[in-house]
Amino acid sequence: MSTQVSDALGRIERELRALWQADESGYTKPHATTLNLVALHGQDGCAFLETLEDVAARLGARTFVVSVEGRLEPWALEGEVSAVCRLEPGSLREAVCAERVTLRFGSMVGKRAASILDSLIESSLPTAVFAGPAASASILDALAGTAGALVIDSAELGVTRAAELADRSSAQLHDLAFIRTRRWREMLARVFDDPALRPALGQVQRVRVEHAERADHRGASAEAELLVAWLAARLGWSPGLCDATGRAVDVRIESQARGGVIPGCMLSVALEAQLPAGELSARVEREADGEHLSWTVESPPAPTQMRRFATPRRDDAELVERAIRSFQADQLLRETLAFAGRWKAHA
Repeated sequence: MSTQVSDALGRIERELRALWQADESGYTKPHATTLNLVALHGQDGCAFLETLEDVAARLGARTFVVSVEGRLEPWALEGEVSAVCRLEPGSLREAVCAERVTLRFGSMVGKRAASILDSLIESSLPTAVFAGPAASASILDALAGTAGALVIDSAELGVTRAAELADRSSAQLHDLAFIRTRRWREMLARVFDDPALRPALGQVQRVRVEHAERADHRGASAEAELLVAWLAARLGWSPGLCDATGRAVDVRIESQARGGVIPGCMLSVALEAQLPAGELSARVEREADGEHLSWTVESPPAPTQMRRFATPRRDDAELVERAIRSFQADQLLRETLAFAGRWKAHA
């Protein structure tokens, strides 16, 4: 490690210790840290940093905000240390404080990010890595193998990249794009709640998925792709999108210009399958208000079924917090991403 990096790291370590020393009046800040939260972001991370502020406050984390900056010399390391405090309600008195460390790496130092962070994290606490937009690929790869939890977003990384990370990381894995499809997956599964319709699971012929247009972005259709990959993995399709009998399933993913919704988000999914009594047709669609999904199932001669379900909006901070606090197995996500990776490679 260069002298420049060693000097900067030594200063940061001293400032971290100094945060919790008593001031001239003998007052020490109330200190509580439950987690190491390493947040990776690129140069355009303003919205991401706002989300991070909320997540860190909810979790009470020792937070590291990490980026690689081209304006720095290749072997440079810049960093600032501060205490982020929550106040007691109705007063200016600090209730609890946690550390915030901002680290900016030169291009060559970024390759040693894992060892630098290892010297700064609280070793007795778990570590979660939260990858934001334009996060450094080399740092993300280095940290993915050592983190206890890894939170990514296929809508930013792209599904292929997300599948690669899932394959190489043993961390508890969470994908915000996959979490956003949860209600859609529930609605599709509900189509087959009726025992009379379950034989259609092996006879799916067509799937149509629409998402809101997001121009020129590799993750534009991530939610739609993950929904198809989840369905295909559950039904035992091949990467070429053939069912268990070898029959091709007609799958189409299309974008649609839609105002008032988040670019890239799911708009509708339609599924057709064959039953002995006739064709099963199911559709889940986001309504114009953006807050509800309509659910329609037609399977003649049975009467048409129609439902309407609320989909309360949750911001990314809430999704990230819930993901990090979750101890649920990530096998479903890993199976979905594994299929998505094979499917994209086959295409």
